Amino acid sequence: EHYLAVVAASVHIRPDTIAFHHHHVPRGEWWARAAPLLDLRRVPLPTEVFGRPLTHAAHRADVVRLRALLREGGIYLDMDVIALRSFD
Repeated sequence: EHYLAVVAASVHIRPDTIAFHHHHVPRGEWWARAAPLLDLRRVPLPTEVFGRPLTHAAHRADVVRLRALLREGGIYLDMDVIALRSFD
């Protein structure tokens, strides 16, 4: 799944880079094939936002994504999104 998502984005969307923001790197054969196509960026896990604690992993991931988009711009795709054609 990871490999197909990364290759499809690379082929169809043709970004300058595919940034993968992570705290823990996935493992496995297909991940090993996808990783060379990515710009791996380790990030700390946020523990709070606006003074409120983040207790759920999904909420922490949301904050990581939003911070990256605000800082760098671009588009965000989940690893289960398979691009079938360009966004243009």
